[in-house]
Amino acid sequence: MSLKRNEIRIGITISFFGKPITIKNWTELLNCFSSNGIIEAGYEPIPITDELLTTKFGFEQTVLSDAILFELDGVSIYKNEDGTYENDIDTKFEYIHQVQNFYQASTLKELTILE
Repeated sequence: MSLKRNEIRIGITISFFGKPITIKNWTELLNCFSSNGIIEAGYEPIPITDELLTTKFGFEQTVLSDAILFELDGVSIYKNEDGTYENDIDTKFEYIHQVQNFYQASTLKELTILE
């Protein structure tokens, strides 16, 4: 379980020593990296859960015959019978920041935690 450099950007939610944080500015983004570009210790991805998608990010949940569908603003995420998450084009998701990146690329809006 590790973050990839190309997935970290302003607007994503990750864990810092077990506490969820949202990267809000360039300073916070740069703090994720050491001087040689390696991701600093303590920064970890947050695994996707049904509860995070629905209660924290506002996805609507629909139970289908072979999956659970989560939808928000035209973005669909499926939870398969084996517990994996993917979209309509078979892109797999393991972590919340991956869903946030996909949502932002699809809608040009940030997917943020509901207050």
